[in-house]
Amino acid sequence: MMYGAGLSTLLSLAILAVLIAGAIAALRRLGGGPSAPGIGGTRRLFTYGLAFIALMLLTSGATLLVDQIIGALFMDAVIRGDSFPVAFGISTLLVGTPVWALLWRAAGRSVAQYPAERGTFGRKLYIYLVLGVAAAVTAGGLTQVVQELLAGSVRLFDSLATLLVWGGLWAIHWRWEQAEGQPTGVAQTVRRLYVYATSVYGLVLLAFGAASALAFLLGAAYDAVVGTPLVGGDASLWGPSLRGALGAGAVGAAWWWFHWHRTAVGDAASLLRQAVAAVVGIFGGLVATVSAVAVALHTVLDWLIVRPQFSSAGAHFSGVPTAIAVALVAGGVFGYHASGYLRETASVPGRGVSALRAHHYLSAGVGLATLSLGLAMLLGTLVGMLVPAAQQTIAGSSWWDTPLSVALTLLAVGGPVWWAYWFRQQRAAEADPAERAAASRRFLVFLALGASVLAALGGLSAILFMLIQPLLDGSFSARVLDGGKWALAAALTAGAVAAYHAQVLREDRAAAPEGPERLEKALTLALPSGAEALAAGLEQRLGVRVERWTRTDEAGAPSLDADALDALAERIRGAKGERVLVVIGPEGAQVVSL
Repeated sequence: MMYGAGLSTLLSLAILAVLIAGAIAALRRLGGGPSAPGIGGTRRLFTYGLAFIALMLLTSGATLLVDQIIGALFMDAVIRGDSFPVAFGISTLLVGTPVWALLWRAAGRSVAQYPAERGTFGRKLYIYLVLGVAAAVTAGGLTQVVQELLAGSVRLFDSLATLLVWGGLWAIHWRWEQAEGQPTGVAQTVRRLYVYATSVYGLVLLAFGAASALAFLLGAAYDAVVGTPLVGGDASLWGPSLRGALGAGAVGAAWWWFHWHRTAVGDAASLLRQAVAAVVGIFGGLVATVSAVAVALHTVLDWLIVRPQFSSAGAHFSGVPTAIAVALVAGGVFGYHASGYLRETASVPGRGVSALRAHHYLSAGVGLATLSLGLAMLLGTLVGMLVPAAQQTIAGSSWWDTPLSVALTLLAVGGPVWWAYWFRQQRAAEADPAERAAASRRFLVFLALGASVLAALGGLSAILFMLIQPLLDGSFSARVLDGGKWALAAALTAGAVAAYHAQVLREDRAAAPEGPERLEKALTLALPSGAEALAAGLEQRLGVRVERWTRTDEAGAPSLDADALDALAERIRGAKGERVLVVIGPEGAQVVSL
């Protein structure tokens, strides 16, 4: 199996979508549309859009031609028979190369005439789209090359053309971009989108390869102990499965390290970096860890409770090595990003405490979801066991044994996670009333309350339907209660979760300190790069979200303590007009009424 080829294609499309969507959002937020300086937004997007299409076309054709040349030189292959690769390659090169060259030359003249073009949305979107697609395609080709190198196969040259052409394309554009820099806020944002999207891509490949390799090794050891054939049917341990996993993991590690550590070094203040670490690394790693541990534990409980009659112990527990491998790798991803996330945010003024708090509530949410599902399954099983019509066996086995083992698994996994993280924050809320007004806490409480209310309403609707329909048909029996046991369990569990979080919300509102009086005017803040903590401090004091503009000159960020921020907030409140512009510079803050 060729690891990474299909995954590279899928993730390259994902990177493309993320770059376009994020860049458009950055364009709207930071400026750089048709009114931007230079040749104009419409002409710019037209030029670079056609250049991107032409470049993709000629690169695809060049890959086919290089592949044919390599085959003829190193694999004793003769260009004959199927002429499609050669014909397609030549035609795309003849069409795409002059079109791209003319458009890129026109773009170069525009940059020479208008230096501001270097930092425009259209140019940066083109460059980072090329880098994103080229990085993903190169990773797929390199994965196969590494796999064949490990195998010592002559088929090494099959993927060499992809590696040479797309890798060269990436290297050229990367060098151009490094020389050009990111002179505007839009350019910096588009760069971050590429860097962190590709980092996620590399992390996925790394985790996939590491988990697959570890699962294969643990599975082989397990099979050797229980005396069954090697996992996957490989004739030896050093087979395609292990080589493919190692290739994917090695390439993913290189891609992730280069973008996450080397390219994004010193970017700890980036909200996008923190979001990727929290959502992908912490949340994704925790969910995968909890899921893998649940699978392993359920396998054990299923054997103890169900005791399948037609399965040997060796066959029944054959999936445990894979679950252990996933749990170890996912747990490593979770632990690494959790520690790195907290360490990096601690270095940014005003973010360390909020980052730790968000990490705890995020983990508590995962535990709550797992615990709630386990409670629902346990209640449904108990209700079914009390219904006379459910006292039956299926194929010699009671119906309730598998649901019971699943319920106990979810409770054993989700309960400790939720208890550890949630009640840690509950103790913090009792010690500090300001904790109750934290955004991450309110997000979790409202999310749990809203989801549980919807689940309770859905369960009640299902129960009423199951009761009313047979009553109208005159066919009501105990089997109706048996059929509605899961809906009833969902309604009861969701109702309990909703009641608990409604009580938490009431306690938070009663104990939380009064917030600042909300500013009744629109506020725009023009601040230099690196002064995000200042904006956050003003938002806290004024009770509103501040529209932020990033200055592109060399203005430095002033050092404002709490008293200075309080004074600035009072100046803003006292400013006349319905809109206020605050310009932050090294000399301080200038408040302008509009």
